[in-house]
Amino acid sequence: MLYKGDTLYLDWLEDGIAELVFDAPGSVNKLDTATVASLGQALEVLEKQHDLKGLLLRSNKAAFIVGADITEFLSLFLVPEEQLSQWLHFANSVFNRLEDLPVPTLAAVNGYALGGGCECVLATDYRLATPDLRIGLPETKLGIMPGFGGSVRLPRMLGADSALEIIAAGKDVGAEHALKIGLVDGVVKQEKLIEGAIAVLRQAITGDLDWRAKRQPKLEPLKLSKIEAAMSFTIAKGMVAQTAGKHYPAPMTAVKTIEAAARFGREEALNLENKSFVPLAHTNEARALVGIFLNDQYVKGKAKKLTKDIETPKQAAVLGAGIMGGGIAYQSAWKGVPVIMKDINDKSLNLGMTEAAKLLNKQLERGKIDGLKLAGVISTIHPTLDYAGFDRVDVVVEAVVENPKVKKAVLAETEQKVRPETVLASNTSTIPIGELASALERPENFCGMHFFNPVHRMPLVEIIRGEKSSDETIAKVVAWASKMGKTPIVVNNCPGFFVNRVLFPYFAGFSQLLRDGADFRKVDKVMEKQFGWPMGPAYLLDVVGIDTAHHAQAVMAAGFPQRMQKEYRDAIDALFDASRFGQKNGLGFWRYKEDSKGKPKKEEDAAVDDLLASVSQTKRDFSDDEIIARMMIPMINEVVRCLEEGIIASPAEADMALVYGLGFPPFHGGAFRNVRAEDLSAHLMRSLLARNPSLTAATLDDIYWGCVQQTLEQGFNIARNAALLAEIPHSVPAVTVNRLCGSSMQALHDAARMIMTGDAQVCLVGGVEHMGHVPMSHGVDFHPGLSRNVAKAAGMMGLTAEMLSRLHGISREMQDQFAARSHARAWAATQSGAFKTEIIPTGGHDADGVLKQFNYDEVIRPETTVEALSTLRPAFDPVSGTVTAGTSSALSDGAAAMLVMSESRARELGLKPRARIRSMAVVGCDPSIMGYGPVPASKLALKKAGLSASDIDVFEMNEAFAAQILPCIKDLGLMEQIDEKINLNGGAIALGHPLGCSGARISTTLINLMERKDAQFGLATMCIGLGQGIATVFERV
Repeated sequence: MLYKGDTLYLDWLEDGIAELVFDAPGSVNKLDTATVASLGQALEVLEKQHDLKGLLLRSNKAAFIVGADITEFLSLFLVPEEQLSQWLHFANSVFNRLEDLPVPTLAAVNGYALGGGCECVLATDYRLATPDLRIGLPETKLGIMPGFGGSVRLPRMLGADSALEIIAAGKDVGAEHALKIGLVDGVVKQEKLIEGAIAVLRQAITGDLDWRAKRQPKLEPLKLSKIEAAMSFTIAKGMVAQTAGKHYPAPMTAVKTIEAAARFGREEALNLENKSFVPLAHTNEARALVGIFLNDQYVKGKAKKLTKDIETPKQAAVLGAGIMGGGIAYQSAWKGVPVIMKDINDKSLNLGMTEAAKLLNKQLERGKIDGLKLAGVISTIHPTLDYAGFDRVDVVVEAVVENPKVKKAVLAETEQKVRPETVLASNTSTIPIGELASALERPENFCGMHFFNPVHRMPLVEIIRGEKSSDETIAKVVAWASKMGKTPIVVNNCPGFFVNRVLFPYFAGFSQLLRDGADFRKVDKVMEKQFGWPMGPAYLLDVVGIDTAHHAQAVMAAGFPQRMQKEYRDAIDALFDASRFGQKNGLGFWRYKEDSKGKPKKEEDAAVDDLLASVSQTKRDFSDDEIIARMMIPMINEVVRCLEEGIIASPAEADMALVYGLGFPPFHGGAFRNVRAEDLSAHLMRSLLARNPSLTAATLDDIYWGCVQQTLEQGFNIARNAALLAEIPHSVPAVTVNRLCGSSMQALHDAARMIMTGDAQVCLVGGVEHMGHVPMSHGVDFHPGLSRNVAKAAGMMGLTAEMLSRLHGISREMQDQFAARSHARAWAATQSGAFKTEIIPTGGHDADGVLKQFNYDEVIRPETTVEALSTLRPAFDPVSGTVTAGTSSALSDGAAAMLVMSESRARELGLKPRARIRSMAVVGCDPSIMGYGPVPASKLALKKAGLSASDIDVFEMNEAFAAQILPCIKDLGLMEQIDEKINLNGGAIALGHPLGCSGARISTTLINLMERKDAQFGLATMCIGLGQGIATVFERV
């Protein structure tokens, strides 16, 4: 063994030929920073081998190198530009040394060689591949460009046109195409790969192959005349401008860099690549697109995990032909699952088969398949008017007319024709799954399977779990969707499910804009050109169908009457009443005529203005920012509600559903990419200092900042990162504190102790949590041994709340009443202006400087009632539980900040202290009832202060769950004083509980309430995960 690293090794193969083998721990090789460094060390060893004759690069995995470690990108993108540039120079020096070895080199490439993996093999003289090869440079899809020499070597190897096609589009190609364009030198079977590679190297060593001549073009300028170069790059820039647009700068930057580098040799060209890569890496688009990639990997990984023990269906069936049924049948057959397509008449069957044949013919025209393959696929779609063969199918999806009576009848009939274990699914887009399941004898074998039109293009399939759907049913349908090449995302049942539910508030925003006098043409233009949607709302409604939208609008209004019930006749009503149904009949917001290819082309139609005038006010102009805000805020708010209610499991899945189901612009990174946790923190720090101008930032002794999920953007001491962003002088230190939910109250305690001991005079304290970006428990891996003395459920906060409610006799009705009170109190405080001094107006902007400015708490739901809460299902214990999403603290993002100082320093600065800390306490308790922590913590704090609960005028108790806070109130003897003393402005159920910030937030609210009530004593307390409680007694001064 010549060299052994963690991810690769170097050894002699035979007769002067060495092999460098990529063999990372785990299932795949990645070109991460450690591997690049290890490659450099291996080359240092090689360069000293005087008897070296040739080098073979290969992989011990099923793929050569899948690319760079994308998770590293986010941290690399945060380093200063100069530092990133230096690292790229180092990486390129490694690949240059590989390319400059004084012997022939060859990469034996199997499976994937993407991104950095592709750039690695470009540095070798020869490339031999297996038939399963996928090779390319996808970097522009991540908002960056090749950075390891890909934009230099590939054009010099393939010529500008072929290289630009791959780099600008972020493409990868298969073995056959790679051989055709000269990207690889041969394709051999896997079992012959090493034998063939050695044979090529031997020929190069003996001189039968001129490896120096093969290498030389990569070191020189591009061999293009000025005219040829101008032609290639002008066409490329035109194509990129048309396809990528202004929201995706990476493709154009890549093309311009290749153009600028064309007249230089390798070293100068690599310097230009470096200078282009670094600024791209620091764009919001790059961060967002990398985030989308990671979310996509998370969603796919979740689907894979869900189906690991499930066999992929071998035979499927579709009920209902037509365009949708034909599209589903085509997709299933194309991906290798034979399908029966049933309808009740030949006309519909012919329409479905015609649709499938049309889609296959497009594949034939594109050269993706030949006539034999087309015939083979179409033969696996079996049209029928009866149930012949249904006794053999594993899964059936119903795609008949969107009418509950018809669907229920069809499903009930089909259930009698299939095996007892066969799964049934409905392609409904709006009808509740529970309603359809009521017609079935085996509802556990039924779920929703919502495809998006056109089926062959739209990646998303919503899998809707009904109230009685079994896990096995969900897994089987997910497996079929995955086999079809789709991205399945499991959601819970509610009107509109996830995608349509969040889409209709967006349409409501559009309707309100038109009612207020906006021109739909401008709205479409702004949402397409400025925000980046593929279609503006008017165009989208025409494509969806005005009649379809009108019907769905009624369904959504019935499902959410308090929020989605219209109080006026809108544009959709006006067009529907005029039988303008959109593209389907050629008239909608726009008029449609078929172009030469038979595709509908939109045109202006003045008649629509007269129709819209009847439902709108006098025309007036709106700014682009206002249009975007009024369109997007309702959608974003609805996404938040879906997360809170558990309709969709995570922000990552929400983001991907929006991107894949609605075409949400990926460069925005989903609805949760608007503000980072560090920016929230820095904004609060700056604003608090601005409110107290007599205090300069340089005089701060320390910053204590709470945060729970200290990873991703919240990692690596977010307190210091935020302080630097806030431009607080470098001399001021900062530390991040983590006592889970009590983190920012602990930060307050730590700062207070520093002042009490004389080690500090002035501290800035607070905390942050961006639960949209860094979900609760993200990346946490609990030690399995904990279960020996702590119940596993103790780590599941909702179940500990269930336990508390049972121990203390807290009923479901009591919880619903308390939750409704929280929203009512919070809304009343908002209306009265009580929160005005507590909330710093905060903007959330994307790369274009648009979106929103909030000076109010967006989480509060003033429409909340006990009756509505009583309809929610238990969130944590579906069998006998009482805790629901509505009686739990809301998932939200936020930051809070306070100034703490000695009394003497306050006097020096001319500042009037608002309160002093009378006592502090932290205690532990049984993790299985962690929510009880405020009781012993409050009792200890009161004891230290020489007070009793009756001496406290106002309490702020964090509302993790109604089932948790009510037992605490009860055991502190305060049940009869709730409305006089406790959470008078509502609590976390209404305002949200951004974990790391809540302690500072409730302390701030408490001090404000004490001033308004002219109260002397106040107590703030909260429970802490895994069994702790924290409390602080404040006294007015």
